[in-house]
Amino acid sequence: MAGPTRRRAPRIHSRAENWANQVRFPCGVHKHRLFFRDRFWYAVIMLLDLVLTAEVFEAVMLVCFGVSWPVSIVKTLRVRRVEGKSQVFLILVLLGYVTGVIAKLLYAAAHEEAIPRVTWLYVLNGAMVFIDLMLYRTFRAKGSPATGSS
Repeated sequence: MAGPTRRRAPRIHSRAENWANQVRFPCGVHKHRLFFRDRFWYAVIMLLDLVLTAEVFEAVMLVCFGVSWPVSIVKTLRVRRVEGKSQVFLILVLLGYVTGVIAKLLYAAAHEEAIPRVTWLYVLNGAMVFIDLMLYRTFRAKGSPATGSS
């Protein structure tokens, strides 16, 4: 007759081990067990996925802002008046886009990466704000009381 069977004590996992052993990849593949070396690569994949998601949201934000500038430019050209616009606001927005481009270029240079594609949205939006600012200065000068035209 065989002796009594010993029950194995359950292994207590840390919270990090439980998280790493029951992960769901962004592509939907469920990974039941990850070894230690795979946990590193999983963290890298998650960070890359987060960065790419952040770039997508940044691009959507810039496209939404970018739609408003051509509308503003067309309206200014059509009515040839700048009431309700603020030169300070336009300068601040332009400064924001310029610093955004500089930040993207510095980040790409520091990490030896290619310039992100979203940088071109900053440049395009900045160019449209610059055009709107020049239209503001043109039509403000034409409509000012000091020049005699109204």
